[in-house]
Amino acid sequence: METIKALLNIKKSLTTKRSDFTFCQKLDDFEHLLNENEHLDDNEACKLLYGKKKLTSTYKTLKYRMEERLMNEVFMLCSLEEDLNSIVKSSIQIEKTTIIGQLLNKNFFRKESISILEKALRFSKKYSTPDLAVRQLTSLMPHYSFVEPDTLKMKNIMDELDYYSNLYQSEIYIKKCNAIISNLYVSNKGGFNNSQLKQMEEMVIKMLEIKSKYKSNYIVSFVNDLTFFYYQSIGDYKKGLEIATQGLAENSSLPNKELLGIYQSKKNIAIAHFYLRNYDEATIGF
Repeated sequence: METIKALLNIKKSLTTKRSDFTFCQKLDDFEHLLNENEHLDDNEACKLLYGKKKLTSTYKTLKYRMEERLMNEVFMLCSLEEDLNSIVKSSIQIEKTTIIGQLLNKNFFRKESISILEKALRFSKKYSTPDLAVRQLTSLMPHYSFVEPDTLKMKNIMDELDYYSNLYQSEIYIKKCNAIISNLYVSNKGGFNNSQLKQMEEMVIKMLEIKSKYKSNYIVSFVNDLTFFYYQSIGDYKKGLEIATQGLAENSSLPNKELLGIYQSKKNIAIAHFYLRNYDEATIGF
């Protein structure tokens, strides 16, 4: 109940400060016009709303408020508790919870903010969002170090902060590898020279080392897929099949199954079987 009361208190305070409430009726009219006419342009909107042929400063202000309102509503509608079951949408829900925790803290509801941030951290661990875990842990650290001193909790938070910081940096490295390899592919229309294949091999070796240490959804999914792509590029489909089969097992065993990784692995298994002329096996699972 204390958290609900704190949020209501902040809502009341923010409501009195927001000037866009004076535009409510015009905003409703504007949204109605947009829904009725998808080809509406600024000049038409200004004429219909204000009776002016030229764009006015009042209309420009209204347009800014309309954008703000829609961003707020879209954010609210696309971040529901149920979305935690969606790999794609879960990060948005966790992001929202993190922002609310930080907002409570900035409005001097520290106790309530810690409860929300700890909830968000549990979500980040479960749903594999290390970038958000870093933000949550960074916010929790000062609380348990000097606001409400707890040496054991402080040490645990610092250890977790080191872990998730390194995990996030590892994900960034793999994202860079994905970008480099993809760029090589589209730039060379699928053909690689020996130097490029060597570069890919070195990246694959490092990525596999990372995967042996970290098992986030992104790492498991993309390291397996990029490793398969390397073996496909050198024509080693037997090794590629081994990697894809391992990838399917790893993606399927994650706490929140990585659907993209599962799809990629099944696709890669089919490709490998096809080139190995195991045509019956190539169709299994699709």
